[in-house]
Amino acid sequence: MRRLLIGTFLVALVGCFPSPARADGDSVLVGLIEYDSNGPISSFYVTNLTDAGLDPGISTDVNFTGLTFSVTDSMGNSSGPGSPIPDIPSAGNSSDVFDSVATDLVSATVTGTFDVTFVTLSDGTQVLIDPTFTATILPSFGDALLPDIDFAAIDAEIVPTATTPEPGTLLLISSALPLLGWLRRRSRPASLFSPNAAGRIASGSCYRPRSNRTA
Repeated sequence: MRRLLIGTFLVALVGCFPSPARADGDSVLVGLIEYDSNGPISSFYVTNLTDAGLDPGISTDVNFTGLTFSVTDSMGNSSGPGSPIPDIPSAGNSSDVFDSVATDLVSATVTGTFDVTFVTLSDGTQVLIDPTFTATILPSFGDALLPDIDFAAIDAEIVPTATTPEPGTLLLISSALPLLGWLRRRSRPASLFSPNAAGRIASGSCYRPRSNRTA
């Protein structure tokens, strides 16, 4: 019965801890990288979708900074912009980051950083996001990228944070510890070398020799 009481109490205690709102590895959409056709020249555009009304999304104004971009063709050759890519502001702004006449591109990758990492999601939750991002376009059909069809999402990875117990939970824990200690002492047999036992041994009151039996 005592074990059942302890187990029931611990289950109720664990249930008081709030669960994390998001698990490891969660992410939120913050932008796009698109491959668009402009006649004989195809262009790659990067769009910043933070503070653009997405739900789910990030409602904080976050700029894309430190951008790099590269494409790879079917022969394994890589190329990219000849000059630095300007920062892309939030609210649906786009930037043409690279133009190409090649028709055998097999991948396109953009990397960058966020200038703000503590953000508010569209549901009002405040989270910390990883400061860097990477997105890669791969062919959806065949071996080469298709203009006006292939694109990739740019995601912000949410950094897991430790959950702090609420004040009420801490009060419950502090009040529970004496009870658990008392239950443990009740369930433990008296030690032979407790102060009372030592006193009885010293006085000889614990020692009762057996009387010899006679046949």
